[in-house]
Amino acid sequence: MTDSERRIGAVHALGTDAAVVLLLGSLIARMRGHHALGLKLGLAGNAIVAGAGFLGGHLALNRGTARRGAGGADGAGPSARVTG
Repeated sequence: MTDSERRIGAVHALGTDAAVVLLLGSLIARMRGHHALGLKLGLAGNAIVAGAGFLGGHLALNRGTARRGAGGADGAGPSARVTG
């Protein structure tokens, strides 16, 4: 992976971590009866997880970091293409 792909991956990872913290905070706030705070934390967590998911999809689909060649990690080669 290139440096820019690693930076995108780091932001993706930090975003998902931040979203988990916010969503757990939302759960705790709601359990303690602070529903307005829980709603705000939940909305913020969902917004961040959407952005982090976009970055992960960008890495996998547009940048091609999820593509595997022959003998990839799962042991399978590329799928056979039928031409004709």
